[in-house]
Amino acid sequence: MSKKEHGTDTEMELRNALIYLVEQGKSISVRAVEKHAGKGNGLISKKYPDLLTEIQQAKVTRANNDAEQSELQLNKIKKLRKQLRDEREQHKKTKEQRNNFKHSIEMLATQVAELTLELHRLKSDESKVGSQAVSQLFSNDV
Repeated sequence: MSKKEHGTDTEMELRNALIYLVEQGKSISVRAVEKHAGKGNGLISKKYPDLLTEIQQAKVTRANNDAEQSELQLNKIKKLRKQLRDEREQHKKTKEQRNNFKHSIEMLATQVAELTLELHRLKSDESKVGSQAVSQLFSNDV
């Protein structure tokens, strides 16, 4: 194998290592590419200036993508916080409504108890006086 073919194989191994690191979302650096390809430290800087430029571009692209992802995540968090605030407000309103209904039910229960008591009192009076006398009482009121 000639030197040129060997150099091409080495460059291909380094490029494949860069592609792997990018695809896997791993840290991108000259040393990481060299290490993943199983090559010596400083090889890229010495022999492959084009690959060095590609690695630097990949780092910038990754940083930009990370910044975009951070912005998207921040927007998502803001949206979720707003939704949580809205749900808390709705919960507060529902709780107030529930308390109002509970109070109304208690008042109605008291009225039912009072009316039931009045009904029993009237039935008791009816049995004491007689049904005819009670009928006369009601007919006189009308």
